[in-house]
Amino acid sequence: MTNILVQGQMNTSAEKLWARLQQFDLTHFAGFAHTVEGQGVGATRKFDMGKGEIAEQIETFDPENFTLTYTVLYGPLPVQDYHATIRVLPVDATSCTLEWSAGFTPKDATEEEAKAAMEGTFKMNIKALNKVISQ
Repeated sequence: MTNILVQGQMNTSAEKLWARLQQFDLTHFAGFAHTVEGQGVGATRKFDMGKGEIAEQIETFDPENFTLTYTVLYGPLPVQDYHATIRVLPVDATSCTLEWSAGFTPKDATEEEAKAAMEGTFKMNIKALNKVISQ
């Protein structure tokens, strides 16, 4: 099992960031079409980043601690047995830290290639989300 952790300082309060993240909705920052079905535990989202559809499902949902975990149900990723945790850590009234961690087994890629791909995706999403919430 390979584990990664990416953190980003966010230019908004933890409450405002969580309000966006808990929707499990990528439209507001990732910029590609997708669907979301349900809310909280069991909610699924499906999207296509250009290489085929990916489906993810929320496994745990803890709004009091600004945390959710999700798994990838299927999709063209260089990993399998993927599970991730998104956690928002309050800093002060106008900023917070977004912590995005994941565990997975590389598939059709070396461990370093899989880590680089997943870390790159997390960093891209954190940067895009920070840009949207800063406007």
